[in-house]
Amino acid sequence: MEYVSVLLFLVTKRLTCKEVFQTSVVGVYSSSLADIQTQTRGTSTLAAGYNSALQSVVPIVLIPLLGAFFDRFGYRMLFSES
Repeated sequence: MEYVSVLLFLVTKRLTCKEVFQTSVVGVYSSSLADIQTQTRGTSTLAAGYNSALQSVVPIVLIPLLGAFFDRFGYRMLFSES
């Protein structure tokens, strides 16, 4: 049932296959980042966990700052009433 709702979302929002693929690649990378770091770089499990968590914290901090920047200096879409 969940797959049907996801499929309906994709059809109604008209997302391209590229966007869906990019999102799934980022999700897989984010979920296995700590394992990748411990196996390839030899970091401790604790340090790999901190690095993986930091990847999630950075967008939480930067998105409001970017929003404020674009509100201040960016252009907004103009709507006209007829």
